[in-house]
Amino acid sequence: MKAAKHTVLNAVGTRSSPRTYTHAVVGEVDYARKAVWTIADAAYRANDEFEYFTIITARPVGATYYANGSSPHFTISDNMKAEAAKWFAKHGTELAAIVAARKAQAAAEVEALRAKNEGAAFVLQWSMSAGNASKALGTWTKRHYKNVRVAEVIRKA
Repeated sequence: MKAAKHTVLNAVGTRSSPRTYTHAVVGEVDYARKAVWTIADAAYRANDEFEYFTIITARPVGATYYANGSSPHFTISDNMKAEAAKWFAKHGTELAAIVAARKAQAAAEVEALRAKNEGAAFVLQWSMSAGNASKALGTWTKRHYKNVRVAEVIRKA
């Protein structure tokens, strides 16, 4: 079976497939919601990295770190010590400053995306029936998308 090209009017996204997609879930990015999620994720990752590298820095090479008190999680190596030193040299040792910098960076990245794609609709999911596409609407509206709707697919052989 030959692959056909599938597109949706007024939405970014194409797909070549031998399957017959008839509908697609289409939506716009809600940049306010995306910013909240992205900034929170950046703060979480900064905290996680800081804790990991602090654990490595505080222990001698060859020591085994026990995450939950009983089973070995990892053994400190020279490479890990060097990686921790590089990380602290790059980011500093003040957790609040590291988190603030990561949050600012994440906010700037989301703002750059918003400036580039404001108002653009994207194909979020391809579907072989209107019913299946309709079922998927709830999933996509819970995420950082708005104006989510089902659209018909244009199929070109």
